[in-house]
Amino acid sequence: MKDALRRRVGLVAALAALCLTIQASPAGAATSLQPQNSSRSFSPSSAPAWVPLAGPVVPGGTVDSVAVAPSDSNRLYSLLTGPIGERLFRSDDAALTWQGVYTFTAGVVQLAVDPNVTGTVYAGAPDGLFRSADDGLHWTQVYTLGQQIVVVSPTLIYVGGPIGPEGPGCPGGQLGVARSGDGGTTWQLHAIACGLTLTGLAASPARQNVVFASHYYDPTVERSDDGGQTWHGVLSSSDKFGYIDSLLLDPSDPARVFASDVAGVIVSPDDGQTWQRSLSMACCSGPLLAVSGGRVYATLGLKTAPPNAVYRSDDGGQTWWSSVQQLPNPPNVLVADPVHTDTLYAGPWQYGVFKSITGGGSWSEVDNGIQTLAPVAALAEAQQTGVIYAAAGQPRGGLFHTTNGGQNWTETLTGTAFVAVVASPITPTRAFATTGGLASVYETRDGQTWTRVLTKPMAGVNVDALALPLGDPERPYFGGSLPDQGVVLRRDPNRVFWPPRTISTTYNILALAIDPRNPATVYAGGSGLTKSAVLYRSDDFGVTWQWKDWGGPLIAANALAVDPRRTNVIYASGVEIDGVFRSDDRGEHWQPFSAGLSTAYQGANALVVDELGTPYAARDDGVYRWDADQGQWVPFGLQGRAVSSLAIEHGSPELLLAGTDMGVWKLELDRWSAWLPIVGR
Repeated sequence: MKDALRRRVGLVAALAALCLTIQASPAGAATSLQPQNSSRSFSPSSAPAWVPLAGPVVPGGTVDSVAVAPSDSNRLYSLLTGPIGERLFRSDDAALTWQGVYTFTAGVVQLAVDPNVTGTVYAGAPDGLFRSADDGLHWTQVYTLGQQIVVVSPTLIYVGGPIGPEGPGCPGGQLGVARSGDGGTTWQLHAIACGLTLTGLAASPARQNVVFASHYYDPTVERSDDGGQTWHGVLSSSDKFGYIDSLLLDPSDPARVFASDVAGVIVSPDDGQTWQRSLSMACCSGPLLAVSGGRVYATLGLKTAPPNAVYRSDDGGQTWWSSVQQLPNPPNVLVADPVHTDTLYAGPWQYGVFKSITGGGSWSEVDNGIQTLAPVAALAEAQQTGVIYAAAGQPRGGLFHTTNGGQNWTETLTGTAFVAVVASPITPTRAFATTGGLASVYETRDGQTWTRVLTKPMAGVNVDALALPLGDPERPYFGGSLPDQGVVLRRDPNRVFWPPRTISTTYNILALAIDPRNPATVYAGGSGLTKSAVLYRSDDFGVTWQWKDWGGPLIAANALAVDPRRTNVIYASGVEIDGVFRSDDRGEHWQPFSAGLSTAYQGANALVVDELGTPYAARDDGVYRWDADQGQWVPFGLQGRAVSSLAIEHGSPELLLAGTDMGVWKLELDRWSAWLPIVGR
């Protein structure tokens, strides 16, 4: 009862203030740019409680590590990125089926299995080594390093990683390698080099005291002949090779060392004394390597020919074979079965676990039991109906919708990456979506069946932005480009052909916004031919457009939001800019509105404004909310997660929805706020 009364009082005050605001600031009137008193006061002692919805989900996901038990190839462990940590899965049947067994909250990056006991598995993070003796169900930290792990025998373990802060003569910090001869009970640590990242660590059961390590500091490969106590360089970046990204020993010949740099694969046949180029695969980082017996595999998947192919050498790196079948995406992981040299596992980005039993010649997806929240690039919701549309920004996925607020999801279009989706607030089953390509707009009239919009009026147009008038779902706006020309189209159901309205000096239209009170007023933002970023306003339903000067160093405007309470207030952001801009006079004048935003992540991916005038920004490092009391943006949850889109579902309670790299999350705004009267001007 008290909560209901408080909300009612707050709404009465809000409506009163809104009337004052409309009288004091008519549409189009210029006002001074001052931070607005927020309608909500958030307690600094309570963190926003974002909750992941039950989907949408896709098979597989991003694999960070795969480990095969040396003593039993049927036992595998895989590590996949999750919404709240790294998810560990186990297979007892050579990856035919998987079961989830644990979720790490630490930043685990690597797995290793005891050579003799399949149920003893190690997980390594830059700041810790963890061990499980019961098939991954329970874990105990056994050491403070774990960026790289080599389990040589049940008793002999090597680990390495950063051990010290930056100091004189050692920029970036210090790296070390530790050795345990009693299965992880006691350790001996020795410094090895400067740097933050140990990129490789290799040792062989045949010569347990010989250890190789690689990093990004000269010399880039070092060898120890006494179990890690002393080290000497065997490869420098000045030796016509780049810094080393990965390092492996040939099990059939421990003196043969394989390594990868930015130009491909190099090999040393004599313990690192001499090196030669083995395979050229030039790109931005070294290829992934896997070794089984005398066979070595390599894949890069970015600039190789063919792309995403797997390369194999059966003669120690002298000659290479390239697969015809390719992986669907560049892999994060490449692991060879230590016993069956034809069996290979890969983790293509976003696609889960793939397996080859033909030495990389053919691949099959083995994700039975593994599902991951989809990467959501765009969101649309139909007010107070529980209907939400989610567009996956990667080919794994497509268009999803839910009719019960996210409890259950249906995938209606698959195998295509979408960039925008918009739904009618009046008719929740009406929605439009676009892939950003030619003739790429889809529509649904029942929320389930999607059809492509007639291609004739869209011929030659790349559509990147969508907008739907509040009460007119039959006449959406499409924004995009013809060759070297930005355009906006408005669909006319009474005409067979509705020509695009070109906008001079624009290269592409990336964002659209409609005045919720006056649907004749439409805003379009994008990139310009002569100006870095452009904003245009139309007051006649997109027939004619007026250019509005940003007055700032924008690269491309890709996010727009109109304050529903005072529609003369507009927020904008874009690509590669420092923050957010704001206009108080319908785009006539703009000023920076970026206080509190880190310059490490530029601009915003999406902007929304709630029913009482508080703006929110989605960025690559989380969600931010404007705090009028502090006069700056403040973190508002999901920090550390890439947030691509935002949507507000007006109702009771009012919900803020976020589309992230791991599905859709929601926050009940009313739970984390106290209602205050709005101060109008």
